[in-house]
Amino acid sequence: MAFNTPRPLKAIFQSDGEVILGEFNEDDVLEVASGGTGTSSLDQFRTNISAIKYEDFATFADFPASPESGRLAKDLSTGSLYYSHNNDWIEVGSSQIVSGTDVSGVAINDVEVEKLVFNGNLIFDYDSVTKVGTLSVSASLTATELTIGLPTDGTYDDGAIGISDTAKTADVIDDLNEALDNIRNNTFVKSVFFSGTPLTGGEGMNVTLSITSDGNPNRYDIDWGDGSQTNGSSSSTPSHVYTSNVDSPYTINVRAFHNQATGTGSEAFHTREDYIIVFTANPAVAFRLYRNSSGGTPLTGNDLYVVEGGSLYLENITTNTLMADVTYDMDWGDGSTNDTIANDSAAGGVSGDRLQHTWADGTDSGTGRDTLRLTLDSHTTADPNAVPTNSTLSLKVYDDSIAAPDGLSTKSISFTEDVGSSPRLAHGFTDNTGVTTQSAGDEVNRITSTSGTTESSEITSFAHNADSGALSAIVNETADGAVTLTAGSNTGTHGSLVLTQESDYNLLTAQGTPTNFNSSIYHPDLYKGFKAKVSKDSSTIPNGVNSFKLSHTTTGDTNKVEFVKDDLTSTPTVTNGTITEKTGTYKYISGIPYYDTGSSLTWSGIQITNFIGQTYRVTNSVIEVSSSTNLEGTNGSSIASENYSYSEVDNPSDSFLTGGIPNANTAKDTQYTIKDLTVNITPSSVRSVEKIKVRGLNVNGSGSYETNDMILQVHTANQTGINELSIPVSSSLGDGFNDNGVRIFDFASETTDNPSISNSTNYYTNSLYTESSDPGVEGTQEATIRLGRLSHSVADYTSGYLPVGPDRSGDTGIQYFTFAFRRTVTANFNINISSGGISGIWIAAPGTTIDNSSTINGWLDCSVQYAGAGVPGEDTAAGGNGSNGCASTGSDKIQSNTTLSGFYRMTLGTENLTNATGNVALVRIALNTGQSVNSISIT
Repeated sequence: MAFNTPRPLKAIFQSDGEVILGEFNEDDVLEVASGGTGTSSLDQFRTNISAIKYEDFATFADFPASPESGRLAKDLSTGSLYYSHNNDWIEVGSSQIVSGTDVSGVAINDVEVEKLVFNGNLIFDYDSVTKVGTLSVSASLTATELTIGLPTDGTYDDGAIGISDTAKTADVIDDLNEALDNIRNNTFVKSVFFSGTPLTGGEGMNVTLSITSDGNPNRYDIDWGDGSQTNGSSSSTPSHVYTSNVDSPYTINVRAFHNQATGTGSEAFHTREDYIIVFTANPAVAFRLYRNSSGGTPLTGNDLYVVEGGSLYLENITTNTLMADVTYDMDWGDGSTNDTIANDSAAGGVSGDRLQHTWADGTDSGTGRDTLRLTLDSHTTADPNAVPTNSTLSLKVYDDSIAAPDGLSTKSISFTEDVGSSPRLAHGFTDNTGVTTQSAGDEVNRITSTSGTTESSEITSFAHNADSGALSAIVNETADGAVTLTAGSNTGTHGSLVLTQESDYNLLTAQGTPTNFNSSIYHPDLYKGFKAKVSKDSSTIPNGVNSFKLSHTTTGDTNKVEFVKDDLTSTPTVTNGTITEKTGTYKYISGIPYYDTGSSLTWSGIQITNFIGQTYRVTNSVIEVSSSTNLEGTNGSSIASENYSYSEVDNPSDSFLTGGIPNANTAKDTQYTIKDLTVNITPSSVRSVEKIKVRGLNVNGSGSYETNDMILQVHTANQTGINELSIPVSSSLGDGFNDNGVRIFDFASETTDNPSISNSTNYYTNSLYTESSDPGVEGTQEATIRLGRLSHSVADYTSGYLPVGPDRSGDTGIQYFTFAFRRTVTANFNINISSGGISGIWIAAPGTTIDNSSTINGWLDCSVQYAGAGVPGEDTAAGGNGSNGCASTGSDKIQSNTTLSGFYRMTLGTENLTNATGNVALVRIALNTGQSVNSISIT
C-alpha cells in the first residue's frame, strides 16, 4: 500500500521472499506498507527477519556495485538506509533495523518502534522500559479470510475493473492478476457503448450500429431483439434488416470481447432497452401512363409524350398501402389544377380506375419536358417520417401547330475533291456553265480524274420536305437527275442525284441537326427531311469550269458550287538549254580563270512542256535553278539557288501572259521556250567546280531536274593549300626579310630542268604569277595549281568550262613549278614537301659563286648529297667542291619518283644568300604525267 505522507522508515523485514517496509501511522504505530505473496505467518517472519544481510559503510561510494537483491546497507556519513533490488541500490530512508533471532524477546538497541501491526493485527510489541520486543505468536491470518474493504478515496469505480469492498482479498488479487495479464497481452476490455441509425422506420429498414469501446476488443456478439443474433463479428459497424414490426420496439444487447483474452477484463456488455421502433414497410409511390383507359402498354422512353389536345391515363402502382387509409395528390405539370385522389379505390388509386388527363392548347413543353408528380399525402400505418412521399415522370408535350422545319434553300453543299498545288484559273479557261461567276486568277477547286465519279458534299443537315415536291441535281445549269418525293422511302440514285438519307423530324431540330428526345419539338410522323448530294460520272464532265447544285420545287435550292476539270495531269519537263557568261570577274590561279564575286551567267534556250492547263500554280518559283554535281572533290555551291516567276520566264517574243495571268493550255502539249535566265555566281566564300541544274513547277508539282553539262569554276574564297602567291617561308629563317615565297614566270618558255639564270635579275620581283590575269600558260611547260594542289595538267579549259581558260592539252612532257624566296645570312634551309613522287627538284642562288661552280647553269641538285665542304659545284676550276649536290646528308636527298613526306635539309655550303642578287633563292620542281605535290614550304 502507498502512503500519502511518508514518515521515516523504521523497520524492514522479509516475508515469503518479498520486502516488507514499515512506516509510522498517526498513532506512532508502525504499519506494514507492502507484503509478500502467500501467507505472512509469524513463523515465516521469525525466519526471514534474520535472513537479511546488513552492512555499514563509511560513505555511499563504498557500497558494492551491482549488488544481489535483498541486501540492506547504511551510509554512515548521512544515516541513509538503502535496499538492493535488480542490481541497484534504492534509498529507503533514515531507518533502524529490526533484527534478532529470539522470537520471545529480542533486545533491540536504539529502535523507536513500539508496536508492529499487519492488517490490523498486533505482530510485534516493544517494552521501552526493559527495551525488550515481543512477537505475538497468536496472530495468524490468510488472504482468503480477509475482506478487501474500502480504499482511502472510498470507491473502486475509478479503476480498470469493478471491485466490491466485501470481496475477499485473494479474489481481488486474482481479478487484478487476470486483468493485468489481459492488459499485458493487449486484450483488455473495460467497457462498451453503441448507438444506432436509423432508430425508427418501416419494415425492411436497415439499422447500422456504431460500437465504441474502452479497451481492445476484436469480436462482438449482438442480440438484435427480434430473435436474430450476430455472433463473433469483427465489425464495429454491424447492420441488420428488420423485416417485421411484430414485437416492436426492440431491445439491443452488445457484448464486446477479445477472443484471445480470459477472465477479468476480457469482455464488456451494454444494453439499450426498446431502442428500435419498426413501422409497416415504407410505401413506394409509383405510377404509369397509358394512351388507353384500359389495356395497352405503359409509355416508356421516347414514347413518353403527348400532343396538345390529347389525353393520357394514369395507373397508380404504389406499394405497401394495403390495410392503410391513404390519400394522394396528382400534379400534371401543365399548370392545371391538381387532381385529389381520396383513397386507393378512387380513380387514380391503387385499386381504382385509371385517371384521365387532357392537355390544352398552349401547354407544350418546348425544348424540355414537364415533370408529373404523384404524391402520397397520408398513410395511417407507415413511419410518419416516410410520409408524404412522391414519384415523378418526365413527359414531353408537343405543340400541335408548330411551323415546318428549314427547307433546302437554307442548306449548302461543298466540293469534296480538290487536287493540285494552289490552283488558279488560267486566262481563257473554258466555261461550261455559261454563267460562271469565276474569273481568271480566281482560286478554284480542281479535278483531273476521268474515271469514277465526281461529287459534291452531302448537305450537312436534313432539309424539309421529303414527303412532297421534286428534288433535282443541277449540273451546269441543267437538271441531270430528279425524283418525285412521296411519303414512302425515296433514297437511292437518280441520274446525278443521290438521295442519301431520310428521317422523321421527331429527333431533329428545325435546322435538321440531331437532338435528343428531351429537346425535341416535333412529334413523330409530323415532318420528314432528307439529305442528298450531286454525283456525276467523271468521264462525262468536260474540261473547264463546271457547276453543281440541288433544287427542290417547294423548299428552294442550295448554293451553287463551281469547279474546274483540268486535263493537265503531269509535272513539267524541261530541256537544259545553253549556259554562257554574262558578266565575269575572274580570279586567276596558274593562268586558269575562276569566277569571283560579282559574276553572272546567262542560261538560254530552256524549253518547258506540261506547263499550263485550265489552271496554273500560284507561285513565284515556276523555274528553279540550283547546284547539281560537285567535281574534283569540291563541295561548295557555285550559285545560290535561283527562283523565277512567271513574268521572269515569259518570253516577250511569244508571251504566255495576259494581264500577268498565264494563258490556258500554254505548253500543255507543246514546248515553250522561256526567256533567257540570269544566274548569279554566289557571293559566299567557296571554292567549287560543279554543274548546275534546272526544273519546272506547275499545279501538279515539281518536275525532274535537268543538269547542264557546263562546268563552272568558282573561287570566291582565298587560296588554301599550295598558294602560288604565298608559299610559306619561316620568318625565323635567316635575316633581312620575313615574307613568303612567290611563283615566278621567268622560265615559262624553258623546257629543260636547269635553264640558264641571270645573276643580275631579282627573280623575286621580276615576273610573278598574279590572280588578276593569265601570264600566258597555254603552250608552256608550266605545271598547274588546281584547288590548292600542284599537278601535271593537260586539261583543255576552252571547252565545257566557264570561265573559258587556257588549252593545256598540247603541253605534254615534263612540267615545272619554280618559285623564289629571299633571306640574308642563309646558307642552309629545309624544303618541306608532301608528294606521291616528282621527277626532280633543284635550287639556285643567282648572283653567288655557285653560278660558276655549278655545271648545270648555276643550279644545285637536291637528289645529290653535298660534298661536305666549300662552295657546291662540280667545276673545281671555278671554285667548286666537285659536286653539284646540295642535300646536307644522305637522308636529306630528295629522290625522284618516290613518295616524299617531311623536311629535307639543303645547303649552299660556304656560300649564302647575303651574296645572292636580291638575297633570292630559287626552287624548281619537275613533274611528269600523273605526278603532283600536296604541300610545299621552306623552313
